[in-house]
Amino acid sequence: MIEPIPIGLKAYFWTVLLVIAAPLALIAVCAYFGTGSLLGGSARIPVLIAYAVTTVVGAWLLLDLRSNQIKVGEGGAIELRGGLFYKRAVARSEIDANSFRFHPPEPLPETSYRTNGVGLPGYFAGWFKAKDGARMFVVYGGGPALSFSTRDGVRHLIGAADPQRLKGALLGQASVLSASEVPAAR
Repeated sequence: MIEPIPIGLKAYFWTVLLVIAAPLALIAVCAYFGTGSLLGGSARIPVLIAYAVTTVVGAWLLLDLRSNQIKVGEGGAIELRGGLFYKRAVARSEIDANSFRFHPPEPLPETSYRTNGVGLPGYFAGWFKAKDGARMFVVYGGGPALSFSTRDGVRHLIGAADPQRLKGALLGQASVLSASEVPAAR
């Protein structure tokens, strides 16, 4: 079964602002002061290409936010996906059942800095370091979260609409939410 991880509006807002609006404004300012025209004057083609590439990359990243999910396989294999770039497979037998902790929405608990991942206000995906130095795999898009550790010492922090139900599914005690049952994060 697959459970999508809810992403809040805050993550979308900051992605649009930092990945699309700010770069487009910077291109426009550089084009204007360099050529006297927002479209680049004599450098029109490179400026239009820069606008197009920025818009396409930003749209792609916005769509990428929606690909966060948890896949729970029949044999107890669990796959955590944070966008297209970050993935971690965990065997159910490797999860430390005593390590589960529930976290309220915001602020993101335990992380100190990103080692290989994406960190925007309201959205985190990839590898991070915990405040105590432990490695963490994080897939979080706002709302409540569930954290747990595996026997190899890696902590996992997952955003979930219903962390209690997700814990049961990860331990094989309950079914995972279907896509239609997952409410959007606010």
